[in-house]
Amino acid sequence: MGNEEECFYAALGVSSSADSAAIKRAYRELCLRFHPDTGGEGACVRRFQRIQTAYEVLSDSKARKNYADSRHERVVEQEAERRRKRVAAIDLVTKLEIALGFSTFRRSFNYDFALSVLRQLSEGRLVSEKQKKAIDNILINFSIDLDRWLDDDFRQERLAIFYRNLEMAENERDQEIIDNVFEPEPPEWFRRRWKSD
Repeated sequence: MGNEEECFYAALGVSSSADSAAIKRAYRELCLRFHPDTGGEGACVRRFQRIQTAYEVLSDSKARKNYADSRHERVVEQEAERRRKRVAAIDLVTKLEIALGFSTFRRSFNYDFALSVLRQLSEGRLVSEKQKKAIDNILINFSIDLDRWLDDDFRQERLAIFYRNLEMAENERDQEIIDNVFEPEPPEWFRRRWKSD
C-alpha cells in the first residue's frame, strides 16, 4: 500500500492540516473526476477506491486522530531506527567518551556505568554485547546531538571537564573518609563504653 500519508492526504490533494470542509470539498471534486460511473478505466477505479478510503478516515475525527497518532508513532520509530544505525557506526571508545562528556551537561545523568566500561576496556578486558547495547541505548534514549559530540575538539573539551569534576569528587570522598576515620574525638557511644569498663 506504500506510504499511508501519501495515500490518504495526497489521495485527496490536501495537507495534513486541512479542515473538514477542505477535505469534503476535495473529495467531491475528485469523485466527479474519478468516479467509475463516469466511464473510468481500471486505473481510475483503483484511484477512486484510494480516494474513498482516504475520505472515510480523514472525514471521521476519531479515525483521523488515530491515523495522525499512528503517523506520529511511525515518524518516531523511523527517527529512532535512524539514530540506532548512526550510533552503531560509532566506535565503542567514542561512544563512552560521548556518554561521559554528556554527564557534564546533564547532572542527573549517572556516568558510573560508562566509566566502569571504559576502565574495563583500558584494563584490556572484553566488553560484553549487553554492555555495548546499554551504551548504545544511552546515546539513543538521551537524544544526544551526535553531530555536536562527534566533533573531536568539543568532545575532548567536555571530557577534560568530566575528569576534572571526577577528580574533585574523588578528593572530596577521600577527605570525608579520612575525616570519619580520624575524628578528633571518639564518638559518644565509644566514650560511654570505655567509661563503664
